[in-house]
Amino acid sequence: MKYNRNNEMGESYMIGDRIKKIRVFKNMTQDELVEGIASIGYLSKVENHQSVPSQYFMEEIAARLDIDIDTLSSTFITRENEEKIKEIFYNYWGKKMLSDRDITLIKLYSTELQNNKILLMVFSVLIRYFYSNSRLNDAKDSYNMSKNLLKIDNVSNDEKDALFYYLFACGVLHFELYEFEIANGYFLRAESCVPEDDRQKARLYYNLSLLNERFNKDISLCLYYSGKAYMFMKKTGDNNRVVNILLVRAIQYYLTNNSDQGEECIREAENLKYETNDIRLKLSIIYSYGTIYQMKKDYKRSIQYFTEYINLAEEEISEKVIKGYKRLITIYIELRD
Repeated sequence: MKYNRNNEMGESYMIGDRIKKIRVFKNMTQDELVEGIASIGYLSKVENHQSVPSQYFMEEIAARLDIDIDTLSSTFITRENEEKIKEIFYNYWGKKMLSDRDITLIKLYSTELQNNKILLMVFSVLIRYFYSNSRLNDAKDSYNMSKNLLKIDNVSNDEKDALFYYLFACGVLHFELYEFEIANGYFLRAESCVPEDDRQKARLYYNLSLLNERFNKDISLCLYYSGKAYMFMKKTGDNNRVVNILLVRAIQYYLTNNSDQGEECIREAENLKYETNDIRLKLSIIYSYGTIYQMKKDYKRSIQYFTEYINLAEEEISEKVIKGYKRLITIYIELRD
């Protein structure tokens, strides 16, 4: 798309603002952005709405920022742009597909769009993306911004699906922050607008089950939620996650001294074939096996699982390593005693 230099100063304000927002989001200095293209002084004038950028400058800057030139120069509030956001939203929540260009676009959209449904989609993706990549400060910033922009009370029926994903993302964020009461409030609210999708129902009840383990002494409630998660996830045929839920239920049964039912869950999990490239899910499964064998006093197998967990976490998600070491410490204390 060729950049139109008509309406010069009006467009200059919009373009300069967008260049700066994307540059800051990508953690680029002015020098890094314009090296070999123009001077820092020229960029400063564009970003501060004091100069109208040339066609050459627009093309080169768009390429350096890895975006389409019309992202900088066109009006965002269009049917085409809304459809693009919906595509990003459904791809991310349904398939975990999100490119660097996609995240740059929705970060920019979050500061300009006014449509409540679209903003619910945008912030659900931003919050989930950031906490999934261990960027909790960025996730909190997006969450705080969303609270000032979004309407979540008395939403229309057309907005309810988007509202569910937003509430769910907020719940997981507060879970990650160990703010369990707040997380529980978001999850319970999400239950009132959960879509007719077995995977999303299972995801919600699984998190409610884990959450209640943290602050509710009534393990029977945890089993109730994990049972619902198991029922819905089994319908999807996703053995990887069914195995994960079964192992969580086994631990919960052991905590309530129902070892027979716990053993039954373990046997079913071991009979299901699973293979996953989802590192977080794989770590969760390995960790659950380690916990179960520790509860069964089979320390040799438990140590093997926790060692495997630590090795994988060191390679992929280093902040998870401490969790495995804590378990090994408790095992060696038990063995010593």
